[in-house]
Amino acid sequence: MHDDTTDEAENGLTRRNYVKAVGTAVGAVSGLTLGATPSAAQQTELVYGGTANTVILAGDGISVTQNTYQRNVILVFGPPKQGGLAETNPFSLFVGPADRNETGQPGHYEVHSAALVGSNLFQYWDLQLQGNGGFAGTLTDPHNAEGLVWNIINVERALIPGRPNLGVLTTMLGMGVGTQISGAVTDASAEVRLQGATIDQFTQFSSQISAARIA
Repeated sequence: MHDDTTDEAENGLTRRNYVKAVGTAVGAVSGLTLGATPSAAQQTELVYGGTANTVILAGDGISVTQNTYQRNVILVFGPPKQGGLAETNPFSLFVGPADRNETGQPGHYEVHSAALVGSNLFQYWDLQLQGNGGFAGTLTDPHNAEGLVWNIINVERALIPGRPNLGVLTTMLGMGVGTQISGAVTDASAEVRLQGATIDQFTQFSSQISAARIA
């Protein structure tokens, strides 16, 4: 596999801005208090660390290449974000690399239920609580029109369409409308599944996260 990355804007977010966003989210993990389930995240933050096993079917308009990755990730459940507007979800959710130095690796991805840009709030996901610590959600607006695509996945794509044997390039792509997330969370662990397609619909992905409570 290749770890080539670029700093070109992909769906409105450059690599440098992406790294900055990851640093902000991961840095917020320190000093958190204990909670219990996603419903408890309405008042406090819950942090889990574990492994994401991800399958990506990367299309280039001509061919499709399948790759499988295993990456270390963190999940942060917290109170709904507040800006000029309030996040309408019962809790906020962040999923991303456990190590910021791995940000550009293929197979890594980011999930943001909502984001604050200045005093403006942009909500991406519609999340709902389910029974017994469960939750489910749908990506309803990637905000690509505003150039604020924060839900991304790093994909290895052929340098020459239809010829992946001649080399690939790791590209950061935005997750598309309709991407689904669901999971079951306890005080000790979290099992989460993510499945969907990129904004351009050329690439599909599925990921299973198993994580343990770390804060």
